[in-house]
Formats: sequence, structure tokens, C-alpha cells
Amino acid sequence: TSEASIEYSSTCNDIISEYRDKIIVGELPVDAIDEMFEKLDANGYTEIEAACQEWYDKTGKELAETLGLN
Repeated sequence: TSEASIEYSSTCNDIISEYRDKIIVGELPVDAIDEMFEKLDANGYTEIEAACQEWYDKTGKELAETLGLN
């Protein structure tokens, strides 16, 4: 877990849930997914992605290789 994940994941999860639910029941069209991604990016999702990539580059790739997952 990264600082970015701790700070932003709750808000991002709420955005995903809201749009998913509204799209499923027909309150929003499927193409509202683009709006959802814009909201996610504006609310820290890019920071979460960057932190995850940084962890993978520093730790995850080597760990996966050690465990034979690559």
C-alpha cells in the first residue's frame, strides 16, 4: 500500500461504484465511462497508478521473477 493509495483509493472506489451502478441500471449511458475516468484522474487515480508502477519497478518485478510468476 502506498501513500497515494491510502489517500485516494476511497474516493476512487466511490467514483467507480457510482458509475458502475448507474450504468448497470440504465441511469447513465455506457459512454459515461469516459466521464468516470476523467473524474478518477482528477481525484488521484493517476497518482495511484504511478505509485503502483514505482513499486513494481523497484520490488514487484524482482519478486515475481523470484517466485517464478513471469
